[in-house]
Amino acid sequence: MEAYADISRTSALLDDELRAQIKNVFSKLTENLEIVAIVDGGEEKSRELLSLLFDVETLGDRVSLTVCEKGTNDRAEADFDKEGRIPAMGLYKAGAFTGVAFYGVPGGKEMNSFVLGCYNAAGPGQPVDKWTEKKLTKLKKESDLKVFVSLACHHCAATVIGAQHLAAMSPKLTATMIDANLYPDLVEAYKIERVPMIVINDEKTLLGEKSMKDLAAILE
Repeated sequence: MEAYADISRTSALLDDELRAQIKNVFSKLTENLEIVAIVDGGEEKSRELLSLLFDVETLGDRVSLTVCEKGTNDRAEADFDKEGRIPAMGLYKAGAFTGVAFYGVPGGKEMNSFVLGCYNAAGPGQPVDKWTEKKLTKLKKESDLKVFVSLACHHCAATVIGAQHLAAMSPKLTATMIDANLYPDLVEAYKIERVPMIVINDEKTLLGEKSMKDLAAILE
């Protein structure tokens, strides 16, 4: 990481109490988790994300970080960043994309989404009811879920966590948290007036908080 030597390894988004909480969650991971970040090292939000990820990487023995400059990792961009958004990151397990991705820096209320996204992707994960598990086995087509959020939104994180947990459980799903404030072109394209808002396969839109169970029923 010599190319990013000037970026702080201590994130302003974390304090010691939060680091301890994250370390506790990461200690429960059962598989190795690779966080792949696509950035522009000279761009402010990319540097903010890198500082967070450098800090987070030290909090779990099973957590590793791979940093790619935009345009240098065809596989990662095909997996979770086809549009070339920065900063972006995807979670990988055993070398395979888990379906969980983030556009922007998951600070504020979305820190919970990020930490639980890691836990659900590479750990025992949160409990899931049998009804939801059954719905997932019946999915017939692949679906991409874009979850637009505000980092100050009180209802967004639960929607992101549910969508990404489904994605971590099913190879037919991908779920991306998108900080709407960073991408005015997407806000205009999808006519986003409030968050959370979910866009499924760039066609169907869902407004308001949605539980994991809600989404499983809609996707089926």
